[in-house]
Amino acid sequence: AYFYPGTDLRLTFDRDLRALPGDMAHLFDPSLGGIPVLENGGVIMEIKYGKYLPAFLRKLTRVNAPQLSLSKYALCRERII
Repeated sequence: AYFYPGTDLRLTFDRDLRALPGDMAHLFDPSLGGIPVLENGGVIMEIKYGKYLPAFLRKLTRVNAPQLSLSKYALCRERII
């Protein structure tokens, strides 16, 4: 995660997100691999902030990329059901 000094802004990038079917006992078993959730090398940029979004980041997010509210947990569940 990246933190912007003097604010409560936190920025993360998730790639190679994978869903893991089965029970929680094997959650951290590296041999399972999981099911890829994002297609074509997709990346999720997650922005968390409290009072305000800094102007520079507001400008950066005005690109031609989908801006969505989503749950990574829900995305993974959709892949394994």
